[in-house]
Amino acid sequence: MNEKPIYITNIERETLRLRLAGLSSSDPRMAKSLARLRGELDRAVVVQSLPPKVVGLQTTATLLDLDTNEVDHYTLTLPEQADPARGRLSVLGPLGTAILGYSEGDEISWEMPGGTRRLRITHVVPATETAASA
Repeated sequence: MNEKPIYITNIERETLRLRLAGLSSSDPRMAKSLARLRGELDRAVVVQSLPPKVVGLQTTATLLDLDTNEVDHYTLTLPEQADPARGRLSVLGPLGTAILGYSEGDEISWEMPGGTRRLRITHVVPATETAASA
């Protein structure tokens, strides 16, 4: 588990807590993913507004896989807005939970369905800039 502090706005935290309150899963993988997101929300530092280089909802992050050197770009979204083919990643999925609240330059190690991934967040575009370029 990552010990570096993560940051989230009170609005995002409450939105996600409300979503999580209504969810349960008999699928062990999904149940574990939901529990991990709850844990991340509990340990997050709550801020009024996110610093510009922190991954939050509607921000776009560039990720470097430290094992394969693959680079991917994802916009973090609520589940109903997710569209992996268009790079829109649900915050409820393992990768979405993994990057939530981390900053540009941070390295994280997170258990995924296919095994542990080691990632570096190399660039973050704030939500306001993401919306403007859409």
